[in-house]
Amino acid sequence: MTKKWVKNSKKTTHKIVPLRLKPCSFFVMIKKTLPKFPVLTFGLPFEGSLDSSNRWVQLAGSFPWEAIETAYHSKMCADNGRPSLPARLVLGALIIKHYLNISDAETILQIQENPYLQYFVGLEVFQKAPIFDPSLFVAIRTRLGGDGIAAIEKAIAQSVRSYLDSQVPAKGSTTQPTSDDAPPEQDPPIADKRANATSTQDETEQDTTTQTEAQVTHRGHLKIDATVAPQKIKFPTDLDLLNEARKKTDNYIDLLCAQLNLPRQNFRTYRRIAYKNYLNIAKKKKKKKKELQVGIRQQLGYLKRNLLFVKALIEQVRSNEPQATLKGWRKKELKEYETIQKLYEQQRKMYDNKKRTCERRIVSISQPDVRPIVRGKQHVSTEFGAKIGIATVDGITTIDNFSWEAYNENQDLETHINRYKELYGVLPESVNADRIYLTQKNRALAKQLGFRLIGKPLGRPKKEDQTAKAKRIAQVERNQRNIVEGKIGQTKNRYGLDRIAAKTNETTRVWVTCCIIATNIARWLKALSLCPFKIWYYIRNYLSYYFIFVNNTFFNIQ
Repeated sequence: MTKKWVKNSKKTTHKIVPLRLKPCSFFVMIKKTLPKFPVLTFGLPFEGSLDSSNRWVQLAGSFPWEAIETAYHSKMCADNGRPSLPARLVLGALIIKHYLNISDAETILQIQENPYLQYFVGLEVFQKAPIFDPSLFVAIRTRLGGDGIAAIEKAIAQSVRSYLDSQVPAKGSTTQPTSDDAPPEQDPPIADKRANATSTQDETEQDTTTQTEAQVTHRGHLKIDATVAPQKIKFPTDLDLLNEARKKTDNYIDLLCAQLNLPRQNFRTYRRIAYKNYLNIAKKKKKKKKELQVGIRQQLGYLKRNLLFVKALIEQVRSNEPQATLKGWRKKELKEYETIQKLYEQQRKMYDNKKRTCERRIVSISQPDVRPIVRGKQHVSTEFGAKIGIATVDGITTIDNFSWEAYNENQDLETHINRYKELYGVLPESVNADRIYLTQKNRALAKQLGFRLIGKPLGRPKKEDQTAKAKRIAQVERNQRNIVEGKIGQTKNRYGLDRIAAKTNETTRVWVTCCIIATNIARWLKALSLCPFKIWYYIRNYLSYYFIFVNNTFFNIQ
């Protein structure tokens, strides 16, 4: 209780009034701010040497750098030109970018701040300066191309497979398939039974030869599927494409008029009226079919007028000199001008014939290679990008086919088999694929090459296949194909395969392949026991809990 003096207006009296204080005010102590020290005295978080158990340190020690450098240097001149940066530096940065799924500029900053990343890219001493400018990533992708990145993917996939095979206990050979992909409840091969049986010396040698030949010809279980790598573009509509093409041709007319010193007013393009007509339809939430037809017809008229003006101006520029350069026109503008001409022809043909589809339809002026691919998925019916054929073996994923055109993926089976033999030197024992791959042609190919195509057989089902156990085994075996579906989802959700930001054909191929390489690196790190969810992780936590809270040795409690 504290005292408080209260003074009235009539007379002065003294009484005791209780004060309500905050309950925590008695337990708060004022602490003065310590003086600021110079930055140079700040202690670094790392001292001495790097941790040998770090994921980037162990990954750098087992990475196939020689094969990667060979693939990178294959397109360079040995005795002419400016010296390039080390292959491990630039390609290591490219791998870090896609594994962490960050931008080009953020990749350089992460390497600049992290000593483990600098060790991975081959630096011997920690440096504060950026390793190179982020814009160099575009030149790296262009220099690699499709062939270079395919060679790197092959080297990494073979290295991961060699490491996985080295971890499997040897049974007559060090290249046995892992237990994760083995068919469930299946008897061992006949060759293994013969090798284990007791017989004479001649029979043993013959069985060993049979076993070796069987392992060399067929080994492993292949899972295949196809997906689309969507490009990072605006959703294309006919009205938007025509409006964008009209704007670009207006800019071309401005550049040509400036080069010829002609007044711009002589070429009436009605750009303000055309843009106003476009907005009157584009801003509507629900667009009627007749309104869209009217808008498309108007934009086609404006675009046709602009193309005639551009053609006449270019002929005037090159009237005296056929190879005269167009001032202000880069390679990008020249390529887009050709694309706009094709776009106008396609849109005019579809409008005249009252159709909504055409062959090799252009959906992006800046990326004319992109095609609409109908997938029939639940969330989106059409995707815009490249269609790729993916194969998975023991968690190792590769791209076996890359195409910008829509096609039936059942044609890829022979391509997958050839790529499997190229990577691992043998044919697969079985191929697990979607129902669309189970054609008569593919079944005949499987019978010819001696592998098993998992799926429902043709004809009337056999009586032994109708039992509950046989159905359960067949269903479990078909469900193994979910592994490749999971790899596709992992690559799209975690490593950026759902939005490809590359612009050209070759750089897109490199970008997509790097996303797949990132999944293989994740599989490699899991095999190296670098995942945080490890058994020893739980054991360590349990022991810490036991000694601290149960045994009371941490607090020295009797």
